[in-house]
Amino acid sequence: MASLPPAHQESEHIGAGITLRITLWVTLFSVALCFAAIALLSARSRTLSRAQSEPEPVSPAPEVHNIRTELFTRPAAGELLNARQRSELRGYGWVDRERGIVSIPIDVAIDLEVLEGKR
Repeated sequence: MASLPPAHQESEHIGAGITLRITLWVTLFSVALCFAAIALLSARSRTLSRAQSEPEPVSPAPEVHNIRTELFTRPAAGELLNARQRSELRGYGWVDRERGIVSIPIDVAIDLEVLEGKR
């Protein structure tokens, strides 16, 4: 059996400049990820605290007029609807005259749906 020549490893020639640049980029990327995680966590905690501070929904009243009163007297509902939307929801009008589609006040529509559900 023939003897093998002694093995030796060649040294790698990686310059200090490239190593420093890679280390700097990895560090900057890690810091950026930390800031992004902190921003996301703080946004999530603000969302959770807002959700906890909102009042719990009131259970629906057995009568339709109580539901209507509850929907339109709570501050959140009043803040969400601007004056134009409220007037459209409370008024009568034609949506499409040719097809016979009309707009009726939302409280009347709710009453009709409840009556239809009881049949």
